[in-house]
Amino acid sequence: DPGGCELSPNSLVPTACAGALLIGNDSIGYFPLFATNAANGAGPPLGPIPVSLSLNSVPLSSIFGPDIVLADGTTLILKVNDSSWDDNSGSFQILASCAFGLGTAGAAGMVLLRNESNALPLDPTSVRRVAVIGPNAAKGRIMGGGSAMVNAVHEVHPLGSLRDRLGGAGAEVLDAVGCTIHRTLPPPRRDLVSGATIDYFTSADDMDDGAPPLRSGDLPRFSLIWPEDPGEGLTRELFACRVSFAFTPDVSGPWSFGLTSVGRSRLYVDSELVADDELAAPGGSFFGIGKAQFVASHELLAGRAVRVTVEYVNDGVGLMRGLIMGFDAPVREDTVAAAVTLAATTDASIVIVGTNDDWEAEGYDRTTIALPGRQDELISEVAKVSARTIVVVNAGSPVSMPWINEVDAVLFVWFPGQEFGDALTDVLLGDVDPGGRLPVTLPCRLEDSPAFEHHPGRNGVGRYLEGRLIGYRHYDTIGREPLFPFGHGLSYAHISIDKASASDAVVRATVTNTGDRPGVEVIQVYAHDPVGTGAPDDAVQRLVGFAKVQLAPGESRSLEVALDPRWAMHWDVATHSWATRPGERELRVGRSSRRIDHVLSVIAV
Repeated sequence: DPGGCELSPNSLVPTACAGALLIGNDSIGYFPLFATNAANGAGPPLGPIPVSLSLNSVPLSSIFGPDIVLADGTTLILKVNDSSWDDNSGSFQILASCAFGLGTAGAAGMVLLRNESNALPLDPTSVRRVAVIGPNAAKGRIMGGGSAMVNAVHEVHPLGSLRDRLGGAGAEVLDAVGCTIHRTLPPPRRDLVSGATIDYFTSADDMDDGAPPLRSGDLPRFSLIWPEDPGEGLTRELFACRVSFAFTPDVSGPWSFGLTSVGRSRLYVDSELVADDELAAPGGSFFGIGKAQFVASHELLAGRAVRVTVEYVNDGVGLMRGLIMGFDAPVREDTVAAAVTLAATTDASIVIVGTNDDWEAEGYDRTTIALPGRQDELISEVAKVSARTIVVVNAGSPVSMPWINEVDAVLFVWFPGQEFGDALTDVLLGDVDPGGRLPVTLPCRLEDSPAFEHHPGRNGVGRYLEGRLIGYRHYDTIGREPLFPFGHGLSYAHISIDKASASDAVVRATVTNTGDRPGVEVIQVYAHDPVGTGAPDDAVQRLVGFAKVQLAPGESRSLEVALDPRWAMHWDVATHSWATRPGERELRVGRSSRRIDHVLSVIAV
């Protein structure tokens, strides 16, 4: 990540997952399960959440008892329904009673970066016409790519949730895509596909000669990876497969068809060869083993179903086999202009931008922190005509924001999970206070980041010349202004830190909510050593403790922030041990690395 990760063992982003279930040691599956903590019973009971697992034919009774107790005392109450076992798919459902809602967790991590003139929260009774715009509006990104991906039970996306909630209050919700951001063609929409199957053959010769398939089944997805043999009687060195389905386009014109593979693949439309990736450039997919996506176009008529067939033959080279199929509809208008025209007619425009697994996944690095595609242009043009412009950034790492002073509000929501839409709506409408604080510094530009001048090194050698001055330590020490500092995040409430004191590695503070809304604040403590160790990479300050507090309107509360036990120590390279330089220190109490409310003088011994 060129933005630079600053996560510490005590991240400022609330932990949402109470536990995770990993079954077997062969990548069978990783599934977040949310549960009640027997010690405190925190959170409202939300009922069972189904989690689908695939375990081939393993007897359930040999795996699960009535519940699972994690090391931290969290209890997962599992209900296994053996009657739902399906011999064909090898799947079943586990119902996990949970006390910490996925939507609550998603909203708790959202960071309100900017909120001019109280643009947020929206009042559903005062906005009568709302535009929901952007490539991540109708289908947002709920998780990272690659090995971070799991199969969600269901997904709630921003446009659908906003339409339900605002529409239910009598508002008209209109939408426009604005622009697209896919790096490669996206998978075909499931609502346009029917009868998708896959046939496996022992070899390409068998498939070409019309031999019956060794195994057939439903196509699980349009992105297929075979790290091992595809099944009994099939070897990854020799097997071939054929994918087939009916596709009914909803738009007439030249549709784009893309193939990405390790090996060779061909795509036919009604038996006519449309795409053949034999001559596609090597590299660019499947960790560099596969080829770049090969794209071809073919005229289709809206409403007229065609039969699409894709044949895949592996080349017997490398450690992995894979095939990705992508479709894209023809575009006949300037989508940015269409979105701007819509925005000009509304009371508020919610522009949902960001990235997806084309840009954030394992196997490759980002080369820029700019939003992909025409998203920066889209935001700026909408802001020129919209009565109120609210930008929602749906990305997993820092992005640049050249339009920051042109918009009214910015909410950074990360990849917030399967309840994305409802969690976002709760925050936008003020039902939930945005509870997240930045666990990274957002730079104004990539060139400002600590590693930029040293990356990627020379002659194949990368030297970490920034030393310990990474993240906020870099920006604060050299005095470089970030776009938004580490720890930053706004609340809908007005919370003050009235006074603070320190003793015995504990900072005590009094905080008061002077506003008329409930809200969240994160009190942060940074330690400053005026003398330091003399090392060139001594940081001017470092985070040594924080505490989150929720306050009702008018409420005042005293809280304690326990400091890191080593808050006054440094690592002594000569003795290979932690050491303390006795003397004066500053403890800086505030809401970010740049917003300090109180400075306390203490003596370290």
